[in-house]
Amino acid sequence: MTTNTELLASCWTSAGKTGPSIGNEMSPVPLRERIEAAGRTGWSGFGLFHKDLIEARQTIGLSTLGAILRDNGMKHVELEFLTDWWADGAARADSDRIRTHMFECAGELGVQTIKVGADLSPNPRPFDQYTEHFALLAHDAERHGVRAALEFMPMANPRTVREAADIVRNAGERAGGLCIDIWHINRAGTSYEEMVAAVDPDMVFVVELNDAASTPDGTLWDDTVNSRKYCGEGDFDVPKFVAAILSTGYRGHWGVEIISTRHRNTPVEDGLRLAHDTAIRSVANAYDLIRIADPAHP
Repeated sequence: MTTNTELLASCWTSAGKTGPSIGNEMSPVPLRERIEAAGRTGWSGFGLFHKDLIEARQTIGLSTLGAILRDNGMKHVELEFLTDWWADGAARADSDRIRTHMFECAGELGVQTIKVGADLSPNPRPFDQYTEHFALLAHDAERHGVRAALEFMPMANPRTVREAADIVRNAGERAGGLCIDIWHINRAGTSYEEMVAAVDPDMVFVVELNDAASTPDGTLWDDTVNSRKYCGEGDFDVPKFVAAILSTGYRGHWGVEIISTRHRNTPVEDGLRLAHDTAIRSVANAYDLIRIADPAHP
């Protein structure tokens, strides 16, 4: 088994005092500072929010942003977060504009994957509607040389890894896959064994690591945006999760998504270092678990 300990800092991990649905979601820290801090603290990949692209176009320009990413060792670049890809009317029109913008920027920035969100609305669509539109999205992504990774959430639709895997499987597009976040797995009450059984080989595009307490702090939304912890500082078994993901055949890098009040109020470079160093220990511990289970493993 090839050992891969490369880490990607999700957009929120480097964003400073902002987060999902917090203010205008724009990072107060310039992109250059964030990327250079990621380079100094050992990251191999960087996540960009769609609004980061708007900031870049208005300030340094996309070509300069791409050069900064490369100069600081960012081998892996992800974009997020496309929502309403299943919708119609004005919401869908806005989503399509963002989709087009992401596709236009992807090539210049070396983006491999775009994360797409689950439906948080109180009126979920039939699952065949999600499947149909995800197939169209993934087909469009492949034409632009990128992949679409569907991120399920326990307070949205699809809610579980099994539901999301069914959408991806039935969509039948090779550029359509899954984003699996350990927080979403645990908060949906899914065991790691159930997770492995739900997915097909090559279906996992993005994996995200973090930690949390055994029970949510407030609502699921409050917990996910305010109370995530650094790997190893909560009650999730992060090494066991990593080992389970590896058993699916996944051999890619590891995303780290820390969203919390504590992290937002930590200086960006300090927070990036904490997030990196705690995650790398969990990944290393996972490979140790595999070697213990199979002494023949190198």
